[in-house]
Amino acid sequence: MQITITARHFELTKAIRDYVESSCLKLKKYFDQIVAVHVTLALENNRNICELSMHAGKFSLQAQAEEMDMYLSIDTGVERMEAQIKKLKDRV
Repeated sequence: MQITITARHFELTKAIRDYVESSCLKLKKYFDQIVAVHVTLALENNRNICELSMHAGKFSLQAQAEEMDMYLSIDTGVERMEAQIKKLKDRV
């Protein structure tokens, strides 16, 4: 699984990078065929935005979260992605 992280309007620290990578690796336990995950982190007017885009085989999923804390927005985005993966897995 390839994880790509993009930071907008702030400097991406090693701690945030490690946290994103460990959070995205948790998605692997729900769906084995994940090819790539692209995470976009943005800081806009004291809002921390986390957008996740996942490609798994022929499926593409997206999730977005907006919180006051960057770590909390990452957690919320990953939780929303987990819910979509579970729903997709039930359909398949």
